[in-house]
Amino acid sequence: MNCPTNYSLCGTLTIESGLGKNHYHGVQPGVHGLWPEVKPYGTSECVTPLNTTFNINDSNSGLMCNYVNETRDNFWFAEHEWTKHGLCSGTGPALNYFIMMCTLGHPIVQMLAMSNTWLQMKESIAFSDWKDYIYKFDNKNKQFLFSVCSIGNGIWDFCTASS
Repeated sequence: MNCPTNYSLCGTLTIESGLGKNHYHGVQPGVHGLWPEVKPYGTSECVTPLNTTFNINDSNSGLMCNYVNETRDNFWFAEHEWTKHGLCSGTGPALNYFIMMCTLGHPIVQMLAMSNTWLQMKESIAFSDWKDYIYKFDNKNKQFLFSVCSIGNGIWDFCTASS
């Protein structure tokens, strides 16, 4: 991913359909993550948040949105997402990162939950307000990757990025 002009921090908001196999299979769509596209995946900078605090209560932020159907547990998922992606997001502490991820992803998850097939989900995105922000359809794992950019102060929003 190449960050759009005037954005140094960009990435993907990844939404699982729940229709994939193994860890990507679940009873409903869910938010997978907010992933800065740093090298080798893209041109985004890695911006460490000023506050890098993570505690077990941060995993409870999953109650406000549908996390993926993680068979291990939500704490494992939250810690993994924070250490692998959140620490480069410029959004901290961890709780704020999860709130940002859930705020962006929740309306998409709600829309996808009304569809029963991968094709129906793709069609619903094609006619949605998010159609211009789809970065990639992950057909293997049945995920949707939307391009997002940091607009500063730990706030992310949808943007248009190129491959």
